Amino acid sequence: MNVVIDSYALLGAIGRHRDAFAGIDNLVKKQAAALLTAQLKHKSLDLNAFRSMVAAIGSESFELFLDTADVKLLKGIAKKLDQHAEATKSGNDDALRIHLTGLATKRIEPTAKSLKLKASKVTKTSPSAHTLSAPHAIATKPPGRR
Repeated sequence: MNVVIDSYALLGAIGRHRDAFAGIDNLVKKQAAALLTAQLKHKSLDLNAFRSMVAAIGSESFELFLDTADVKLLKGIAKKLDQHAEATKSGNDDALRIHLTGLATKRIEPTAKSLKLKASKVTKTSPSAHTLSAPHAIATKPPGRR
């Protein structure tokens, strides 16, 4: 007989009865951060999933988690959710935290890709072409002559 434990219910019970699980307090803290990190790194993470996850845990808990997260994780999340944002390109951890919090709480939306204007190509010509300015004429034959 295969027994299946409802892991989410078990984790919820541990969270609701912290005093009964005081002996594993440090392990719970470490595993909670590891679970959240794994979800943020998961390939299925998109903006909607990100916002749902933050809404589920609460923005305050999420901000506290961001305060402990390393820059590599922050940049990876930001790149996945908003690759064109200036904060993503800068790599500044405080700017990344503010940006991710703004995305999570819907205060900001992802940055649209900026359109760069192409510089016109300048062709190089020989210096003699610029110094000689002879009139340009077209040779044509008058009508009726061959």
